Amino acid sequence: MRSRNFLTLVRKELSELVASRSYWLLLLIVGALVGHAFITATSLYAEASGAGGGPAALSQGLNPLSGIVVPTFGAKAMLGTNPIAVAAPAARNPTFMLDMATSTASVGRLTAAWRKGQAVPSGWALDPSGRPVTNGRRAARYRRLTPLGSTPEMGSHKGYGLATAVEILSSILPGASSGSHRSNTASRVGHFFLVLDPRRFRDQGNFGADLDVLLDSLRATPPVDPAQAVLVAGDPEHVAGRERLHTGVPLTRSLLEDLRTVARDAGVPFMLDR
Repeated sequence: MRSRNFLTLVRKELSELVASRSYWLLLLIVGALVGHAFITATSLYAEASGAGGGPAALSQGLNPLSGIVVPTFGAKAMLGTNPIAVAAPAARNPTFMLDMATSTASVGRLTAAWRKGQAVPSGWALDPSGRPVTNGRRAARYRRLTPLGSTPEMGSHKGYGLATAVEILSSILPGASSGSHRSNTASRVGHFFLVLDPRRFRDQGNFGADLDVLLDSLRATPPVDPAQAVLVAGDPEHVAGRERLHTGVPLTRSLLEDLRTVARDAGVPFMLDR
């Protein structure tokens, strides 16, 4: 599927689709983002389908015209961060919600470190020569992320392979701009959608019940540090979501000033000082 501005409709359609069914759905969305278009956090769209009672899996790629992820053994950025998100509602537990880039770190993590004046861990990003860079500002400027795994010795070929798989489904299949063949004339946004009905595989209700068993067993794993319990994907997000609803979303001073500039340039009131 190729489009530039349809993801708001996607979320609405997903919610309506799931709400209209008495059974759970499994949704897989693979998307590639090329050029200057932008898709928000993938988990929002995965969770949109899960909110109505259906488990969902989603992956999306962020692919600037020049690329941002460097292939294993390479020195030039060729792929997007190509995130993958999975949301699966259990019968009793909070929704399992995974949202991850196929790069070692996301662009947002680099930008956050830059805005806070912090260093980034070695292995997150590379300089134009392919050497690790830890300065947050330089890492954000170079925009050369390593694939998930960071180095060949640590399994970066796996992240590289996942990113390429997303590129194939979301860019090559729908005919969107991809890899070294990026241009302003090709479609900037490509997506792949796959919907599965778990009732085709097993009796209704068994999926959610068995997912509860899995999540409970994972959280019950004996921890290395008694002060840090074993979590599953989505646990930190659920906690953070409750905190943000209560205390608000923290903003760095630099981001606040950027938003103030955007509001001024757009000729709209800046309301965050209130």
